[in-house]
Amino acid sequence: MGSERTTAGWRWGGLAVLASAWGCNELAGPGGPWRAAVALFALAAARALVDRPGASTAVALAAVLFRAANAAPFFCHLLGIALYGVAFDVAAMLFRPAERRLVLRGALAGLATGYVSCFLFAASVTWIVPYGRWAERGLAGVRDHVLFSGTEAALAGLVAVPLGFWIGERLATRAARRPRWALGGAAALGVACWGFGLLAG
Repeated sequence: MGSERTTAGWRWGGLAVLASAWGCNELAGPGGPWRAAVALFALAAARALVDRPGASTAVALAAVLFRAANAAPFFCHLLGIALYGVAFDVAAMLFRPAERRLVLRGALAGLATGYVSCFLFAASVTWIVPYGRWAERGLAGVRDHVLFSGTEAALAGLVAVPLGFWIGERLATRAARRPRWALGGAAALGVACWGFGLLAG
């Protein structure tokens, strides 16, 4: 029973570390292929640790919390982070990676997440909660965001998601051999991320 709790602990601790590391990266501001790649890598690695519907959304919400706690809140930025998690949850269920097709399915999940997350974001701030210039541009703004930012994120996902799945699975295999060490390591990394966030914010 204790071993099972330790195993569950380091898996969820790993999710918290990945979310915090993603949050650290988001302190630099929204947008850009590098930040999209980090977000998608974190989501894929986390999904390899805990493969459950909703886990990716939970990771994204934890990243939102980290970003909001360590820097001035910016609605559009926080919404964009959260919608990465929602889109990845859907993509991970549709293209669940098997060992033999991990690269192909991971790449498809990355492509889908890039386009779907950008569409959800643009549609949300254009029609659901009209916000600034988004509401003014309407459908043209949604189209341009999906075409340009969506393609940028999708191309980043082609590499970042398969790599995240692969590294996440290897980390899980190694951590399963020494769950107590893995749990302690996750706790230490989590504290380090939050310490960095407090200093950087």
